[in-house]
Amino acid sequence: MQKAKNLLKVIIFLILLFLVILGMSRVLNVSDNIGRRVLRGFYEEPEGSLDAVYVGASNVYAYWAASLAWHDYGMTVFPYSVSALPAQAVTTILDECRQTQPNAVYIINLNSLKDTELTLQSAHFLLDYFPFSSRKITLVNRFSEELEINGLERLEFYFPFIRFHSAWSNLNANSFIWDGEGLRGEYTRRETTLNGVEDISRQYTYTTDTTTLEEKTAEVLGELLDYIETEQIPVLFIMVPQSFNNEDLSAELNTVCQIVEDRGFDVLNLTDPDSISEIGIDLTTDFYNARHMNTHGVIKYTHFLAEYLHDHYNFTDKRDDPAYDSWNEAYEKYYSIIAPFCTDFELDHSERDFTLEAPVLERLTACGQSLELVWRDVDKAEAYLIYRRYIMEETEDWSPWVYINATTEDINTYTDPNLLPGVEYCYTVVPIIHGENGLIYGCFNYSGISRVASVNAPELVSLETTETGNLLTWNAVEGVDGYAVYRKINGQNWHRIDMVGPETLFYNDTQFRQNVPYIYTVAAYCERRSKMTQ
Repeated sequence: MQKAKNLLKVIIFLILLFLVILGMSRVLNVSDNIGRRVLRGFYEEPEGSLDAVYVGASNVYAYWAASLAWHDYGMTVFPYSVSALPAQAVTTILDECRQTQPNAVYIINLNSLKDTELTLQSAHFLLDYFPFSSRKITLVNRFSEELEINGLERLEFYFPFIRFHSAWSNLNANSFIWDGEGLRGEYTRRETTLNGVEDISRQYTYTTDTTTLEEKTAEVLGELLDYIETEQIPVLFIMVPQSFNNEDLSAELNTVCQIVEDRGFDVLNLTDPDSISEIGIDLTTDFYNARHMNTHGVIKYTHFLAEYLHDHYNFTDKRDDPAYDSWNEAYEKYYSIIAPFCTDFELDHSERDFTLEAPVLERLTACGQSLELVWRDVDKAEAYLIYRRYIMEETEDWSPWVYINATTEDINTYTDPNLLPGVEYCYTVVPIIHGENGLIYGCFNYSGISRVASVNAPELVSLETTETGNLLTWNAVEGVDGYAVYRKINGQNWHRIDMVGPETLFYNDTQFRQNVPYIYTVAAYCERRSKMTQ
């Protein structure tokens, strides 16, 4: 009996120890929040619920907005993507994904297939969020052999805290979020993606040349194609535009495309100038670094690819199916993140003319609670649309861009009146022309031009001498937090004599001296930015 109790204690202890180790491994790992959100989010999807799985490295999650494609077409296309995804893992990843999504179309990023250089970090980027299975064991063994990791040292791929046990100081709120947050692999919350712009037009290389593949790349590619053929998996291969600043690498990727096409698979090569133009990508504005798109590029690319998938695959529109309501919630989250950084027409599939250059925003001048915006004319523009956003006091974040007015082609200035004092406003201008099917939009300055609105000077109404004092009255100023009353004798300095609340529009000066020629004025003030105007 005692032995049974002791055995039970040992079993309970081992279970608790395992749970502690599991919890530590979830927290103390490579801490790649993108990989956590994408991979854990994938495993939250119900079995058989995805139309397609999009596999690749960062040039998948930094290009594809799954919830935007859902909103526009009702398709469920989830990325299975981590930073620096090793090409030699793709075959096993397909096998893994097909355990829960056997009928999905598989989209494979060809750019990722050139990256066969495995590092310890890239191995952890994938394995730390890969659930335990025979396929994980396969990857651990393969990666360990390549990295020459032997024996018990391989346990770090199953229990990452073995390597990252000293990472307590780097923990943050995201470290304790163990699910995908319902965002369908959304990536654009990064500041660099939302705000970043890098001109890659000069370093972007394109060639039609091909070359001989490195032996390892050819081996990994052949293994993948053999698996797809054997399993008869519906696959679309895509090569996306990136700047490698290296024609040899571009030639190698062309060779990868050619081999895949020669094996009879569908390839969508989007790296040539015509494809870039068709997508609407502007190499000067739509990337935040050489290899990753910003929010504006992501929207264009997602629209293009979603349209292609809609036209070439028989995906059912599931937007009215209650079983997919969580995808609608994901889009609302996605929209709330990107709305302060993109305009309505970007999301609405509106027709664009990218030869209509972004107007140069010359100046934004404050005149009390009005701001005057001036910009340069743009050739061909028939009119200009003005968009505004502002810093929200409760969150100190930008509000969404909102269209506020339009001017004709011969007017390149706009005055925005009656603004809230002390609030920072930002403006941008979009040139337009009129087409057969409606407005055609041009380019615009993504960052805009901003300034804090001042406070209007109160209008003084009257000054009367009464039995009790000098009674000063004035008109209200909208949006202020109060008024400061000043007094001076001609030729001397102003002295503040009192402050009153925003509802008080008079002041009775009882401390005056008879027969002294006092001069009075009132300044409105706003506590938001401590702005004051007399």
